[in-house]
Amino acid sequence: VTRSALGLAFNALYGPMPVQQAIAQCEEFLNNEQRDRQVQGLVLCKLAQLRAMNGDFAQARTTYHQARALLDDLCQTTMRAAFSSYDLGMVELLAGDPAAAELAVRADYDALVQLGATYLLSSMGAILARAVRAHVVQRAAEVRLIRVEDERRLAVVSARRGQRVPRWRQTFSSFPV
Repeated sequence: VTRSALGLAFNALYGPMPVQQAIAQCEEFLNNEQRDRQVQGLVLCKLAQLRAMNGDFAQARTTYHQARALLDDLCQTTMRAAFSSYDLGMVELLAGDPAAAELAVRADYDALVQLGATYLLSSMGAILARAVRAHVVQRAAEVRLIRVEDERRLAVVSARRGQRVPRWRQTFSSFPV
């Protein structure tokens, strides 16, 4: 029965069930005195993602950290605990913070590479790549904004002084971002 709770939590997260109902189902599993602490930790990880899907990012992070502490306490510091950072990566991506997602996943991804845990690496690699890509896109947009603002300020200053734009600024502004 306990192990089936984990399967049902996965189905609640990845299936067509509405988020509110899925959260209630996972909370019910946890309130029914789960004796298997590993299953409890993994259900908490899935609950964290569901809470993030519901827009409750602070509670999602808290739930994830409870799960990770539980898994670490069970000496699951290798593959299963490392793989749980996938859930925090998803929480951070849903929260719109790809830098935090990358930070959350990177160390555990590297640990899994060192362990040779090829079974889990494809999923971890996918979430890490998604976080890095989102972070790069976010940073590129920031660079474009800075460049546009810098060019605007330079044009104002140059117009006041009757000066032309310095050559190095013209060269820099031609670089694609």
